[in-house]
Amino acid sequence: MDVLKGVMPLLLTVSTALSCFASGGVEKVAQEVTRCDLCGGNQLVEKATHDASLEWGYVWDYYAAHPENDVPFAAIPRKFHWLCCPNCQLAMVSPRLNDNVVMRFYDEYFSGKYKGFVHDYDSNFREGIFSYYMSLIEKHYTKKGKGEERFLDVGCADGVFMKLAKGKGFVCYGNDVTDLSQKEATRYGEVVRCDAIDYFHRFEDGFFDVIAMVDTLEHFRSPSAILEALEKKIRSGGLLFLETPDFDANFEGDRMSRHFHLFNKASMKYFLEKNGFTVEEFAKDCSGRYNPGDVKVDDRFLVVIARKK
Repeated sequence: MDVLKGVMPLLLTVSTALSCFASGGVEKVAQEVTRCDLCGGNQLVEKATHDASLEWGYVWDYYAAHPENDVPFAAIPRKFHWLCCPNCQLAMVSPRLNDNVVMRFYDEYFSGKYKGFVHDYDSNFREGIFSYYMSLIEKHYTKKGKGEERFLDVGCADGVFMKLAKGKGFVCYGNDVTDLSQKEATRYGEVVRCDAIDYFHRFEDGFFDVIAMVDTLEHFRSPSAILEALEKKIRSGGLLFLETPDFDANFEGDRMSRHFHLFNKASMKYFLEKNGFTVEEFAKDCSGRYNPGDVKVDDRFLVVIARKK
């Protein structure tokens, strides 16, 4: 589906993208986006705006009730733009928050700091979804015949996907930027807290049989740089499993400032084929929810199984 369908094009210029955010310290926590990460296009078209209070309101409420010094969240802009590239259909948010702001939020969210202000991360609910995802991997996976089968979860959080993969006989590895991975995921395999590209450099080319990224791809500043580095680490014939919000689902809850890029089927296919993968299946989204308390949205997520050429 064309993400630009039915939209009156509004070409953004460098001077206007941050015009309503130029005061109040916003430039310290976010920068404008002027170029597509996938194809390099610079004629970006505004598709939608996002009211930041929908995602940051409970954080602002928490710090109003629990004041602290040096909290960056107050300077977050109150409105964000969702831009689309007419060449490849990738969608991206502008201005883009700095990594330190987003990482601090996720550390605090996963630690339970905002308990009572937002839904907690529900591992039991997520395990049911991951069980379905593991069945999709098994459907497409071809064992290499000898040696250990290696599974990497990029953005492993508390390690539930690693747990299920270990139960299927994989030797598991995990990577994340949050403290939660060190506390929980290490029960199921080797886990390193660091930047994903730095993590990939630890391994020889072709080391992994399966690499998974669930609710992760949308958070990267450069999906292209991630996939270029990741592609080298999967063996020929190995699998890449992706789950990420579908921009074409038109769900406001996923068009948030913490999601730097969103794909639809067309941009995802372009993204993967450009980087050495063949899409095997766009699978059914089994839940339409991230947490059990969420409103169910049909086909909210892209669920993709791709094979390394």
